[in-house]
Amino acid sequence: MKRLKDVQQFLNSIPNINCGGCGISALAMYRWLKKNDRLKDEKAKFIFCYKSYNEDKFLNNEEVLKKGEGNIKAPTHVVIHFKKRYIDSEGTVDIREYKHRQHIEDEDFMVKTNNSSGWNEMFNRCHLENIQGFLGIDMSDILTRV
Repeated sequence: MKRLKDVQQFLNSIPNINCGGCGISALAMYRWLKKNDRLKDEKAKFIFCYKSYNEDKFLNNEEVLKKGEGNIKAPTHVVIHFKKRYIDSEGTVDIREYKHRQHIEDEDFMVKTNNSSGWNEMFNRCHLENIQGFLGIDMSDILTRV
């Protein structure tokens, strides 16, 4: 796979990827970019997006980020910021739709978030193996059950 667009199309073909798997999708895109040396001159960030009804999760995660401890809560949606665009598997995302946003640069925090509870269970994590194989990335640090 040579283009990020191809990666996005592949991820978007996975059932319910944006219904409980957006964090995994964002991490997969980030790791594909990293593996393919696309992050040399460009920094990618994870963006946690929260609708107004998830303000409690936003406030919780603000505390976890500040203190460096606590239980991370799954955000409403996760995208990556890359080349001045906010993207998920479907394409460009208008993050203004979300009341609260957090910019996360720490890949380990993203892993911990993916391994926390509270994700929509519509996404079946059995697809992790397929994601790893197809994109040629390691996702073994992501739990298949949370």
